[in-house]
Amino acid sequence: MARTLIRGDSYSIRRPLYEITFVDDEAAPLDLTGCTIRSTYKITTTDPNEDTTDEGAYIKATLVVDTDGEAMTEDGLYLKSTADAGVVLHKMEASDTLALPLNTELYGDIELTDPNGEVFTWILEETITATDGYTNRGDS
Repeated sequence: MARTLIRGDSYSIRRPLYEITFVDDEAAPLDLTGCTIRSTYKITTTDPNEDTTDEGAYIKATLVVDTDGEAMTEDGLYLKSTADAGVVLHKMEASDTLALPLNTELYGDIELTDPNGEVFTWILEETITATDGYTNRGDS
């Protein structure tokens, strides 16, 4: 399954790129207090021993939630409401989508590191492909 993004469009307040709901083993909202969440999109996977900074990624997003449940770092990933609700929004600014490669399928995952340092990764089934739109007139 592929999602097509229009280069130069915003995917934020009105339509985030994704809304991700984390749940525990009983399907209750996962409290994200003390967690770090990262999402990355690349053309292909890379060896984590060689690419420790995801240098080849076209999309990198990070959310760090402190032990009080407050978002300390929101870079592309944002708490939708409170940490205990377990919902994260993935947003992209127009300048970020404009920098995406044309007609290239990008694959991604989302990784959660819990307060104990345990890491959980989910491969995202939906890929991202960027294309140019037909309307290019701005508000000038």
